[in-house]
Amino acid sequence: MRHPAILAGLLSLLVLCNGCFLLLGAGAGVGGYSYVQGELSRTYPAGLDAVWAATQQTLAGLTLKVSAQQKDGLGGTIEAARADGTQIRLKLEPGAAGVTTVRIRIGTFGDKKSSADILDRVARNLGTR
Repeated sequence: MRHPAILAGLLSLLVLCNGCFLLLGAGAGVGGYSYVQGELSRTYPAGLDAVWAATQQTLAGLTLKVSAQQKDGLGGTIEAARADGTQIRLKLEPGAAGVTTVRIRIGTFGDKKSSADILDRVARNLGTR
């Protein structure tokens, strides 16, 4: 290659970004999914309070044990566990125009299939399938 400095710069940017190209390319719209480094996220066309209630209903329906939860005007977090002790962490982030993004990580490395199932159940509980 004629410009090794450009290649080195692009590789450095890729390492520093650490997965953000995936985030920008996949599921950026409302209702779309984005899976980056073990964390799955989905944006719902509803406010924080409605999504919080639907998330609580989902976790109760799955009989997941909630160990901690916190919510304020800037968002919320819920920590729960499966019966086998696998940790589940959800982050709810309100956005502009009445949308809320939920980010979920199951276990240390993530579980895309189970995460998608939980987020789909949140959508059903919201009535936004």
